[in-house]
Amino acid sequence: RRLSKIILTLVLLYLVPIQAQGEDAKECMVKDKALGGWASAPITYMVNECFQAMNRASLQNWGLPIQPFLGMAQCSCVTDKIRQKYTCQEDYNDFALKSPPSSALLIQKISVECVLEGAMGEEAKQAYLKGLEEIEKAESDNKTEEPVIKEPPSDDAKPASPSKQPTWKELSSQG
Repeated sequence: RRLSKIILTLVLLYLVPIQAQGEDAKECMVKDKALGGWASAPITYMVNECFQAMNRASLQNWGLPIQPFLGMAQCSCVTDKIRQKYTCQEDYNDFALKSPPSSALLIQKISVECVLEGAMGEEAKQAYLKGLEEIEKAESDNKTEEPVIKEPPSDDAKPASPSKQPTWKELSSQG
């Protein structure tokens, strides 16, 4: 559950994307192929802001800071996966600006992938998996079975709806 709060914090962080510089660009604004369509500053900003948000959430929820190595690894993983999906920085910015809910879902999905890949360490991965198991168990325990009908309904039972619809005059005179 605690890990879910961290992941939610990551989602909220990425709802405020870096503004795109060109909306109609067909090729990446960053033309240096070595940079892969993303400038260094936005990447650094995304990773740093992600870590700061995770650290604040950790301090609020547990009174302890995030271990810098693990937090930076998680945030780098999320940023790298975004960069793999959106090869141009402005494409991701356009997506995030036009559809914040979809962007939030993408970040949440990517964050889970990174945790399951071990970006936050094996303990965090196992804690997440254990949390999922507990949620599934609680959901299965809360399911109620359909009531068993012991007697079939009789043939002379009245239909649920009247055969004749009442008129407006009849309805208004009942009150």
